[in-house]
Amino acid sequence: MIPARARTTPVLTKWGLMITCWLWSTGIFAAPGFLLLIGGGGEKFTGTSWEREPYQWAVDRSVNRRVAIISFYEQTRALPDFFEEELGASTARNFLINDDAAANAQATYDSLITYDVIFLKGGDQYNYYSHYRGTRTEEAIMQVYREGGVVCGTSAGLAVLGGVDYVAAEGSADPLQALVDPMNPDITLENDFLPLLPGILLDSHVAERGRFGRLIAFMAHWQWTRQESLTGIGLDDMTAMAIDTSLHATVYGTGAANLYHLSPPGTFRQVEGGLAVDSVRVTQLLHHCSIDLKTAELTGLPSSNTLEYKGENGNTTLFLSGGDALEENEAMLHDLLHETGNPDDPILILTRSIPEQALLFRDRLIEMGSQEVDVAPATLSSTTDEALESRILATPKILFVDLNIPELKAFLKNGPAGSALAHKMTEQAMIFAFVGGVSRVAGKVVIDHYLEEGSSYSGTMEFGEGLGLLSVSVVMPHTYLNPSVYENTATAVPYAMVTRQLTYGIWLSPGNYLKVTPEEGIQGFRAAGSPPVMVLRNSASYTDVSHQTSYGDGSDLPRQVAGFDEMWLSVLDPGKFYPAGDPEQGTSTGPAERNPLPISCYPNPVNDHLYVTLPQQMTPSILNLQGQLLWRGSRQEGTVSIPVRHLHDGTYILALIPAGNGDPHRVTFTIVKQ
Repeated sequence: MIPARARTTPVLTKWGLMITCWLWSTGIFAAPGFLLLIGGGGEKFTGTSWEREPYQWAVDRSVNRRVAIISFYEQTRALPDFFEEELGASTARNFLINDDAAANAQATYDSLITYDVIFLKGGDQYNYYSHYRGTRTEEAIMQVYREGGVVCGTSAGLAVLGGVDYVAAEGSADPLQALVDPMNPDITLENDFLPLLPGILLDSHVAERGRFGRLIAFMAHWQWTRQESLTGIGLDDMTAMAIDTSLHATVYGTGAANLYHLSPPGTFRQVEGGLAVDSVRVTQLLHHCSIDLKTAELTGLPSSNTLEYKGENGNTTLFLSGGDALEENEAMLHDLLHETGNPDDPILILTRSIPEQALLFRDRLIEMGSQEVDVAPATLSSTTDEALESRILATPKILFVDLNIPELKAFLKNGPAGSALAHKMTEQAMIFAFVGGVSRVAGKVVIDHYLEEGSSYSGTMEFGEGLGLLSVSVVMPHTYLNPSVYENTATAVPYAMVTRQLTYGIWLSPGNYLKVTPEEGIQGFRAAGSPPVMVLRNSASYTDVSHQTSYGDGSDLPRQVAGFDEMWLSVLDPGKFYPAGDPEQGTSTGPAERNPLPISCYPNPVNDHLYVTLPQQMTPSILNLQGQLLWRGSRQEGTVSIPVRHLHDGTYILALIPAGNGDPHRVTFTIVKQ
C-alpha cells in the first residue's frame, strides 16, 4: 500500500516500450512464484525496522507459512525466531548446506519442498553457484518457485537470482577496476543457475559499496561476450524489491532500487581498455515506490517537476580534477600550460596560508616550461593585499590548490583582492583550474562532509552554495578514493541534483580530470586522464528523497539517497566532446550572477528555530522538496530566526531571494524533532 503522502497517478516513462519489448522477447510476462530481492545489510529485528514490511510480505504470500533459510555457513536463530515470533511464520528453520554432498542429497530436496518460502542468506555467491548448480537443492528451489512459492535472496543470495549472475569466481570485483577494465578476470558472469529473472542482472550493496558503475560494467561485459543486452537492477543495502506473480515490483527500505537500461542507439564501448557509454537510463525507486515490469508504469514518486533543465553557458574554461596529489594532476597541468591559452601566460596559484602543496605544483609547472608562476594565499587576512589584487587582475590562468572552501568564500566577499577574484569569475574567456577536493566548489552546489565515513548514511552531508562557475552542475571529486566513503560519493551527486534541481552531476576520481570549455558556441565537457569520468544528466519529472530509516522509529535520520524516474548516465570517452550547453543561448549568457554569498544556516539538523545569516537584504522562504511554498518571511538582513516547529520531520529547502528579485540562493536543511 502506497501511503497517501506518496500516492500519484501512474507515470509511463519513456523506457516503458523498451522494457515491454524486452519482456516479450524473454517470455516472462507472468511468473509462477514470488521474488523478494534484498540488497544486503543487517536486520534490526524491531517492530518498525526496515526489514519488517518486506519480510512480512514474503510470509503473507506463502500458503503454509514455512520458511527455509539456506546458508553455506552456520547461522544463529535470530532470523528464524524473527520470522516465527514477529511475522507469523508457522516454522522457520536454518539449512546449513555447505558441500556438494549436502546440496545433492535427496533428504535435502525432500525437506526443502515442504517449505514455500526459500531464503538465501548472504556470504559468497560463488559457494552457491559452484556447489548448488545442477543439484537437488537448485531443483527444490525451482520447484517451490514454480508451485507459487516465494524465493528470497539477500546480498550473495540476491546475486544468484537473475537471468545472468555475477558469481564472483575470482573474488569480488572492485567497482573502479570494473570501469577501468570491464573485461578484467574478476568479472565472472554465468547464466546457468536459478534463472528466475531472464534478461536481468542483479547486484547488491550498490550505494554502500559504490557499485553503480560496476553493474554497468557487468552489463557491458555480457553484451561484448554474449551479444545480449541486459537490464541491471541494483539494490542498496537495507533495501528490498518484492516482485509478485504479475511482475509488479514494490520497493521497501532505507535506500533505492537502481534500474539501469542501455537505451538505443547507445552502445557500450571499450576505449583504451576502459568503459565508455552514453544513454544508460537510470531510475531510482524508494520505499513504497512501485514499477510494473511489464509496462514500466511507476507510482510512488510524489513530485511532478515542471522545471525546464538548463544547460551550461558562458565561455570560461575550467579544469576540474578528481585527486589532490601532484602525480595525479600531471596531465591536467600539461593541458593547462601547453594546450590552453598561451604557454607564456603567467599562472597564479591560490592556496591556504601554509602553501607546501601549492609549492610542489609551482615547481612542477616551472619544470614543464612555465615562465612565471606565483603562489599566494586566498585567506581572509590576504584579501586586503593590493599586490595580490593586481596579480589577480593581470593573470589569465588561476590554479586553486589545497584551499579551505569556507575561507575561499570569505576571501571572495571581503577586500580588494577578494573582489578582484570575484570579478574575474564573471569575465568571459578566463581559465580556472581546480585541484582535487577544491574542484567541488566550482559547481552550483558544494558538498561538505563527504569524506567523513557514514555521513550519507547518517544524513549529515551538507549541500551549500558553490561558486557557480558551473551554474547547473554539481562536482564530486575523490569518487573512488576510499571504500569507506563510497556511499557518500555515490549518493551525494543525485541527491544534490534532485534537491537543488540541477542538470548535471559529475563524478571524478584520482588520476582524471574534466575540461569544461565551449566549442562552436556551446559549452561542453571533455574527459582526460585515467577512466572513469562519469556524468549524470537530469531529465526527471518525478523525484523524492529517502524518508525510511533503518529502525523506523525516529531514532535515526534518513539516508541521503534520491529517487527519480529518469536520468541519463554517461561514462565519457577520453577527449570526446560532451555537449552540455543550450545551443540557442550559446555564450551570450554571462555568469554575472555567480558571485558567491557567505550564507550560513544553523543548526542543521534543526528542532524549533533555524538561524540564517543574510549578507544583504533578502526574502527567506521555506519550500518542500517538491518546490511547494510552505512559509515566506519579510525582507531582512543580518542574522534572522525562522520558526520551524510547525513543520514535520524531513528535509526542506530554504530559498533566499535578494532584493531586486535576483536568482534565489538555496540551502537544504533537515528538521528532526527532539
